[in-house]
Parts: sequence; C-alpha cells; structure tokens
Amino acid sequence: MKLLLSLLSVFFICLFMGGCETQPNNNSLHLETSITTNHSNLKNENEQIITPNSRNHVNNLVYSGLKILKAKNPIKDIANYYGTPNEIKESIAQYNVEILRTTFYYPGLLISILQSPDSSKSLIEKVILSDAKYPVIFNLVIGSNKEYVINTLGVPNEINTDGSFTYMNNLGNNYVYIYFENDRIVKIIWLPYVD
Repeated sequence: MKLLLSLLSVFFICLFMGGCETQPNNNSLHLETSITTNHSNLKNENEQIITPNSRNHVNNLVYSGLKILKAKNPIKDIANYYGTPNEIKESIAQYNVEILRTTFYYPGLLISILQSPDSSKSLIEKVILSDAKYPVIFNLVIGSNKEYVINTLGVPNEINTDGSFTYMNNLGNNYVYIYFENDRIVKIIWLPYVD
C-alpha cells in the first residue's frame, strides 16, 4: 500500500511539475525532473540575487574572516599575528565552569580569548574590529559599502533595528554582526560558539 501511495505521489508531482522521465536501474526508480527558472526567482524582497557562493562566503567569514579566527591556539598565536597589544585584561568567565578570559586591546581591534583551566587550550570568545588596517576575508574591510557586503555575502539572516546585519553559519551558532554608518562598515563583531 505504501509503495502504491509513493508511486501515486511521484505521478502527481510529475504531473504538476510538467513531466518526468523514469528509467529502470536495477529494481530502483530514477526520477528526472526539469525545472526552468530565471534569476528573478532567486531574488528576495530587497531584489538581491542569492547565489550558492554567498552561503559559503558567510561560513568563510564566520570561521576565518580574520587571521586569528583560524588559529589552533589563539592565546599563543595572537602576538605573532598582531604584535604587542596596547593593553591586556584578565577576568573570569562563567560557562559550565570558571574559565580565564584574556582580552587583548589593539588600536581598532579587541580580541577576547578563553583559556582552559590547565592552559593547554584556548578559543576565541569575541572579536570586535573597527579599523581598516586589519585584513578581512573577501576584502570586507572597515569602510566597505553595504551594497558590497550584500553582493558578497547575500542577504543577511537578520537586519537589526539599528541597521546592522547579522550573518550566521549553517548551524546557526556562530555569529558575525556588521555595523554601518552612512552605508559603510564601521564595525564587525565575531561571536563564535562557545560551549
């Protein structure tokens, strides 16, 4: 009975879609459908074309937008990447356990790193960028215009009340916030997932 319902479903889908071809393949049914579309079908309400690459671009921005985000042990690599910070502050962060938080302050760059109690591992908690001298993937630097951001990353997951954009990874647990003034980037914040 389930097979008959499945075949009827496929038949009606094919009828609705405008035709299907079936080809036998070792006792299995192969269904080919042909759907024609044009770019107007891929536009959102803001008339921006969403491309398959824009989703990959968002994931790349989230995970490796700045050099420090790719570091295996950020607490050890930060000085190699950015030199000596202007200031370093330590505090205790409350997650499942108490964790040491070290915040590094550079001109136009704040990097907050969490360190395991035994100091063997570290991970990025937050990055705030507000200076164009630090390279960002896809050339999304401070000063880039809003149109370039949308053309590169696609439509944001959220447009916030302050006009900033929220982009998130495929899992929805790593965030990048992009802030604008006069339609130009003034700040980018990365909030990676911390467990």
